[in-house]
Amino acid sequence: MFDETDGGIGSAPKFPHPAELEFCLRRAAVMRDDYALGMVKLTLTKMAEGGIYDQWVAASAVIASISTGTIPHFEKMLYDNGPLLRLYSDLWLADRQPLYARVAADPRHG
Repeated sequence: MFDETDGGIGSAPKFPHPAELEFCLRRAAVMRDDYALGMVKLTLTKMAEGGIYDQWVAASAVIASISTGTIPHFEKMLYDNGPLLRLYSDLWLADRQPLYARVAADPRHG
């Protein structure tokens, strides 16, 4: 159910699914699965570069959006926010793209 165009799992409304993305990242590391790594990279890159990022850090909210990530819907679910920060950190360790380090180090996460 991976959205190969806009990233994420399933269709609108989309939620981040940090547990599933963490599984994909771990699978990529252990099995050298480039597709699994690509799923995580596309999803987290789209989140970081999309209109939902500033809303996410400002509101400390999990964001579900339409498939393009342009219309946010907010629900405070801190159990997703912490794992997302860890995912960005772990993805930076795996990929070394500065974008992921910037998101993980953003002081607005509180």
